[in-house]
Amino acid sequence: MYGPSCSFKVQRLRFGLYLKTTPTRRYPMLANEFAALQLECLSELRAIPKEVAPKYAITNVLGKACYDGRLITGSVYDEARGDFFGPFVDEDDFNNTLRCIPLPNVVHSSGHEIVLTHGDLNMRNIMMHNGRLSGIIDWETCGWFPDYWDYTKAHFITKIHRRWLRIVDAVFEKLGNFEAELAVERQLWWYCY
Repeated sequence: MYGPSCSFKVQRLRFGLYLKTTPTRRYPMLANEFAALQLECLSELRAIPKEVAPKYAITNVLGKACYDGRLITGSVYDEARGDFFGPFVDEDDFNNTLRCIPLPNVVHSSGHEIVLTHGDLNMRNIMMHNGRLSGIIDWETCGWFPDYWDYTKAHFITKIHRRWLRIVDAVFEKLGNFEAELAVERQLWWYCY
């Protein structure tokens, strides 16, 4: 955020704040630095031990039912359940919720590590200050999910910003190979949504 300017590369935001664009020659350097910081944040997040709801593997951060747009979008609305799903005893239980009836053979494999995830990593939720990652916001979908969840959700949320998806790919390739999970998710998205 910057003070007022007459430059076309500065946009006025609410509360007297201004947003300034970065020269394109700095993109590669900033992208590498950003990816390293995001990897550090995600690694710390994923290392937090689960100390809630020991009977359930997949829950929200409080050990209760999960709220997630991906789950809501792929399911028929149930008034009694509302927009919440789970908690799930194990990954197989979770995978059954992700299933699409017309595609019975398209299902995620089990055996993933269950880690704390943000659940909505997209450009709008990553805060920057002076060219550095300063925070991650919008935590209502945070919870204990399979280790691929943040990766596939980042692709689910952001489909057209290729530069962002390249950064997501660069960050998550250091956390594991989630291409098979992304392929399953894409089949489900393209058919069911």
